[in-house]
Amino acid sequence: MANNVRIATCINDVPQEMLAAIFEWIDPATVAKYRRLNRRCNLCLSSAAFAVANIARFRSAITPRYHKYWLVWPHNLASAYAATYLVHLKTLFINIESLAVFASETLDFAPSNTNSQKQLHLPPSVGLLRSCTHLTLPAAGLSRVIPDEISALSTSLIVLDLSENNLSGCIPDAISALVNLRRLKLNSNNLEGSIPPSLGSLINLRDLYLSKNNLSGSIPIELFQLRSLELLSLYSNSLNGTLPPAISNWSRLKYLALSGNNFSGSIPQELGTLTDLHTLYLGDNQFSGEIPRELSRLVNLVTLHISFCYLSGNIPSEIGNLASLQTLRLGGNPLLMTSIIPQELRHLSCLNDCDVEEIRILAGQFDSDEEDNLSEAQSVGDWF
Repeated sequence: MANNVRIATCINDVPQEMLAAIFEWIDPATVAKYRRLNRRCNLCLSSAAFAVANIARFRSAITPRYHKYWLVWPHNLASAYAATYLVHLKTLFINIESLAVFASETLDFAPSNTNSQKQLHLPPSVGLLRSCTHLTLPAAGLSRVIPDEISALSTSLIVLDLSENNLSGCIPDAISALVNLRRLKLNSNNLEGSIPPSLGSLINLRDLYLSKNNLSGSIPIELFQLRSLELLSLYSNSLNGTLPPAISNWSRLKYLALSGNNFSGSIPQELGTLTDLHTLYLGDNQFSGEIPRELSRLVNLVTLHISFCYLSGNIPSEIGNLASLQTLRLGGNPLLMTSIIPQELRHLSCLNDCDVEEIRILAGQFDSDEEDNLSEAQSVGDWF
């Protein structure tokens, strides 16, 4: 303690300009930790002028490995670094592997009475990356909210990947300014609130990943304006409401995952118009009514999951026309368990994952010999 007092006293005797000049020679990767020495050092090291000088001093030594520090630096250093080294960058990729250095380096920038040490986040200076086309930061340990300054990348950004982090708060309307965005990955975070209707303005969007968050409310009608959409992943949220006929607007859709939500009402027959669809996950919802026969038009369908809902009626015989189908899961629908299994399903020669046999057992459509042979069946054709 006595040594720390003497150091602080000596520092207080150094003129401010000289103090800044001394600190300028300390590597930007670690200089911010000296803000904790005393209030005067904190004031010196927090200024924009110091950050610009410090970053410039190490111009010849700075390599792309410094990009990761941008996520944890104080505002002044992050802004100076972005303005100097990231402003012309086309692609920025940082993930947990490239951040492993934080486990062994001292980056303790926060005041000693806080718990925010090493808290990585997307800094507001992201707005300076106006040449960036691919901002890819999956599993980078990011927390806090997505800054509104992201909107400054309105004409350049094509891919935004912030998946598998700890981001919180709502999806900001600022993202709707990214008019050239083709892929948006915000899945596997702690985002909450509703899906902003403003996302419907992203008319070039092809892939939208919002799964595994805490999103609620219905799918905004504006989202059905995304006619270029090829992939939509919304599973494992708390979304509700019904699927409107406007779902037919997603005519290019190849992958649709809505499982693990609270969607209700009937499955819209308009799904049958999405003939490019190869994967359809609707299970673990509150859908009711019959399986629409129009699904038989999905000639490219490989996976069909509608398990654990409240479906009733019979399994449409037309499902047997889905020659490419490999996975068919319809179990967990209590009223569907009494369904008559159509013989046409024997034509599904590609099927290798199916729970139809469970339905048949519960419906009493197997005799004892057939039940004994179930474990040996290799295809649906063996079950008939």
